[in-house]
Amino acid sequence: MQLTHALIDRWRKRLLYWLRPGRTVEELLEVISRAEAVRSDEQRNMLQGMVEFHETRVREVMIPRSDIHAVTLDADFAEVERRMVGSGVNRLPVMDGDIDHVLGAIHASDLVAWHVQGGTGELKDFVRRCLRVSELEKVSGLLTEMKRESVHMAIVHDEYGGTAGLVTLSDLLTEIVGEIDEARDVTEIECVAQNDGSYIVMGRMLVEELADELGVTLPEGDFDTVAGLITTELGRIPRRGESIRLYGLQFVVLQSDARRILKLRVSRHG
Repeated sequence: MQLTHALIDRWRKRLLYWLRPGRTVEELLEVISRAEAVRSDEQRNMLQGMVEFHETRVREVMIPRSDIHAVTLDADFAEVERRMVGSGVNRLPVMDGDIDHVLGAIHASDLVAWHVQGGTGELKDFVRRCLRVSELEKVSGLLTEMKRESVHMAIVHDEYGGTAGLVTLSDLLTEIVGEIDEARDVTEIECVAQNDGSYIVMGRMLVEELADELGVTLPEGDFDTVAGLITTELGRIPRRGESIRLYGLQFVVLQSDARRILKLRVSRHG
């Protein structure tokens, strides 16, 4: 009898294991999308980002080769400063001739150190090493390596050993928590009226703020932002260029990625 009870208990535990939700990425994402305990779009996006992060490969998040800003080893510091300011980055790869031969990186803080030292020294004295990683490696492993080695940039290699792109620690963290724009209140207004009567609206704009701006009534629900409203109504992330009619408004997606709507054009229709 004891053997029978033990066998039943073992099969019960195994059955519960196989039937429980969240055993795959898709199941976990479904659980998160329906979880009542998740109260905001920001929380849901972060949880989804954490789940998807472990399945993401480096080539999906890297800055492609064609968009890399870099300097050559013989560049002077004035050129480095111009390139950093012009490209809006605080780290630049340093090349030995071309982008397939990256020696390391120069940081904005290194420029400060150079100025403090009276503007003496050559670029090669300030080059920091960066990691080298395959484009097929998973980002979770790269993040662990970056933390362990205290390195914030990795050059991504393709199957032939050439440079396919680069990825920074900031890129990896953005995959989890989303964009962090410290200057958003100064540089990017969430709703801008256009001459044709439409509005350019950021996906993160609160639904009630958009309703007040347009003088319309929009529903309340398990979402906070305009992006959350549209995603909830459609049950998916719409593609760039897609047009959606909801609540007397026409929404055209201007910018989106795999997890969220970033920017839309909103106008009244009818």
